[in-house]
Amino acid sequence: MKNKSLFSRLLENKKLMLIASFLIAFVFWIISSDNISKTIDNVPLKAVLSESAEKENLKVYSVSPETVSIEISGKRLIIDSLTADDFVASVDLFNVSKPGTETYAIDIESKSNMNFAVEGSKPLRVTVMVDREVTKTVEVHKLFDYDAEGYFVVDDMPSTITITGPETIVSKVKSAYVTDTITTKDGSSVKKTLTVHLCDKTDPSDPDKQSIYSEFIKVSNDSFDDVTFSFLKINDSMPLTIKYDQSGFTLPANYYSITPETLSVAGADDVINGENAISSIELDLGSLSKYKNDMNEITFDISQLLGDDLVMTNSNGDVSEVKVQLDLSFLEDEKFLIPSSNIKATGLPEGYYANLPTSLYATVIGTSSVLESLDASDISITYDFASQKPSEDNIVNATVIYKINETGVCWVYQPSQTEEITLYK
Repeated sequence: MKNKSLFSRLLENKKLMLIASFLIAFVFWIISSDNISKTIDNVPLKAVLSESAEKENLKVYSVSPETVSIEISGKRLIIDSLTADDFVASVDLFNVSKPGTETYAIDIESKSNMNFAVEGSKPLRVTVMVDREVTKTVEVHKLFDYDAEGYFVVDDMPSTITITGPETIVSKVKSAYVTDTITTKDGSSVKKTLTVHLCDKTDPSDPDKQSIYSEFIKVSNDSFDDVTFSFLKINDSMPLTIKYDQSGFTLPANYYSITPETLSVAGADDVINGENAISSIELDLGSLSKYKNDMNEITFDISQLLGDDLVMTNSNGDVSEVKVQLDLSFLEDEKFLIPSSNIKATGLPEGYYANLPTSLYATVIGTSSVLESLDASDISITYDFASQKPSEDNIVNATVIYKINETGVCWVYQPSQTEEITLYK
């Protein structure tokens, strides 16, 4: 039988093993019961407003710093097991009811039930910014340098942007602007991506303007991508003329005046140099009566007159409308009874007919010489039902067209160009 090793004999010695176990337990107890201190970093800091404050659109915009360090002390075994997830660091904002930036004490709460001490935090206080959230729309100004002689430049960039953020900062923003140099060699369109800037002046070209930047402001467009710049030919003196609805004659120039007589406009080359270069003001003479007012002044919005093909250039100044003044003091009126033979229908829906009036009176406005030579048989009335669909009760709005077989100055006074007519099958 071989001799046992020393280690084996020691393990078989129960008294010796009891003493060794006691010594190991004593050493472990000494180590675990030792009081130590520890700093736990990066504990997130919470700052929550009351429900009443949130209903007033108040919002916590910043907490500085956003994390804190906590000093704790206690038994080593406990302290070594704790992490940042075992703590809640918060700021009491329950009594905050108005915007402001203030410092607040930090409350530390432990999620653990273990026995240890919180000695404090670094920092002891934090700065919290509370403000009311507002939204504001501001105009975007175009501070462009153009290298486009002979052209008027238009773009498809939005004219406004919306900003949202703390009221104290948003209220300082008075306008937005973009800036760049726009150039073309042959009049072809160009595309640009433009950065939007905010500033404290309503006129961003003011040399004293201050740019406004804030991480707390959200902008609907902080840039405009692929803005198209189109280069249009300029006509500095486009004449304005009158187009008459259903009249069939030209009113002599001594009966009216147009202010302004010309406009500075821009458009595509074929529009500026083609037949559409002269803008027509559509005038419904039928709605005008000399008994209404001897001097009739009618105002037209310029943008509606020009439509989509022409645009105003900057040289027109503040002009936004065209005034047409009609002098009807030279004219007289006379009533004519139109016979049924001169009253017709056109464009009736298939399968329908209309009981048209057997006769109608028409009031004609014109010069005395024209009215003297005019006869009722010279006047015809057409009820146009084209593109009309009968309602459930078979009523449609027919367009009523008066035509006078006379080239002189005259028209039928017709306050309304439509009339309700009942159709029958």
